[in-house]
Amino acid sequence: MTAEHLGDVGSLLRVDVVTNRHAVCIQLVGELDLSTLDRLAAAAAGTHVRGRLPVLIDVSALTFCDVRGLSELLSVEQRLATSGRTVAVVGASRALRRLLRMTGADLRLTLW
Repeated sequence: MTAEHLGDVGSLLRVDVVTNRHAVCIQLVGELDLSTLDRLAAAAAGTHVRGRLPVLIDVSALTFCDVRGLSELLSVEQRLATSGRTVAVVGASRALRRLLRMTGADLRLTLW
């Protein structure tokens, strides 16, 4: 198992990427918005070196996600799926699930 950490101490979003032999997990901790979405994009871009493993985006520790953050989640899913990767969003809070339903994003994202 390998782990990487993206984001400075004190930043609004910490991104941890954990890889084992079954999947790549991108764990988001904090706030996903316009000022932090580049960290998610960087983490997702880095998954290409991990072969064809499925990618899990763990949002269980997100405390905030605005429409720009949601848009980036959709973009990441689309980029990874286009390259043949299986992608699932894991641990969405009740509030985030509501946002996904209201915007129709729940129809595009695989939620666990």
